[in-house]
Formats: sequence, structure tokens, C-alpha cells
Amino acid sequence: MEFGKSSDEVMFKKWSDAFKDPFVFFFTKWVEKTSMVELMQNRNYFLGIYQSQKYKIWRGYAFENLAHNHILELKDALGIGAVFTTSHYWRYVPKNTEEQGVQIDLLIIRADGVANIIECKFTNKPFVITKKYAYELENKATVFNEQTNHKFMTTVVMLTLNGVKENEYSGYLLGDDMLIGDIV
Repeated sequence: MEFGKSSDEVMFKKWSDAFKDPFVFFFTKWVEKTSMVELMQNRNYFLGIYQSQKYKIWRGYAFENLAHNHILELKDALGIGAVFTTSHYWRYVPKNTEEQGVQIDLLIIRADGVANIIECKFTNKPFVITKKYAYELENKATVFNEQTNHKFMTTVVMLTLNGVKENEYSGYLLGDDMLIGDIV
């Protein structure tokens, strides 16, 4: 047992570390509770999962998990590897109907006062920033700054599998566009 920690704390640490592993993350969601009979009788079991909306939503969360697990490499790619930072998910739940809520996939708060909002998008082709999505990005930065009283620079970085397609909105608010393959 680790010095100064209860057995519950040690078990939680081991359990939480396991969920950072991509295979364990996949296994516990898609295989563990599936019977061997179901797996053996359905030759295309995983193809069926892959095409489901439930899987598409899950792989977005898995992609965010990958970004959180590679924060050091992400910082290096941003050129801030030596800067002290904190990183986490962030969201704001509106208190009334006049306010808008937002969710930030990965927020990096830097010791130099800059906040990097990292948007993680897993798509099979280059991600397209539409006029509506550009507004959502701007709104995330605005709500974050208002709710936290952040007075320094806030940038938006897109982390994608296949890049961002250039269009009239692709440069809007973006501090950077990064490919996950360049990081991991």
C-alpha cells in the first residue's frame, strides 16, 4: 500500500487509471456486458456497433479522453510545454432562460494568463466550421470569460482527426488547428 493513503484511495487510483487506457475504456463500454453467445452468433457485431449513433457519440467522448491523456504532448504541440498549466473539462449550466450554457472539451489555463479552449472533433473527414458553429465557438469563449472573470487572452484550438476544412469560418476565432496524429 502507498504510504499515507487508505486502501480505498489506492483502489480508486488504480480504477481511475484503468479508465484512461483506451482499450479498457472500449472494453467496459462495448464488450464486458455482452454475452459470448451474442458475440459468437453475430459475425458483424462490431460493424453494427460502429455504425450506430450511440457509438458515434461514445467515440467523441473517447477522443476527448485521448486528448486529456496526452496533455503533455498537446502542450508541446501548442509550444507551451514549459508553461505551468492546469487542464480540465469546463461547463456552465445556465441559471435562467436568458443565459446560455456551454461545455468545453478541454480547457488549459496557463500561468501566463492565457486560456486555451480545446475543441475535440472526431470525424472521418476534415471538420467543417459552419456559421452556426463559429457562433458557438465565440459563445463558449464569451461565456467562459464572463463566468470566470477571465481578463486575459482566450484562444480556441481545434483538435481533430482529419483537420479543419478551409472556408470563410475556418479562421474565425481559431488560435490553432491540430491533428491528433501529430500529438500521439
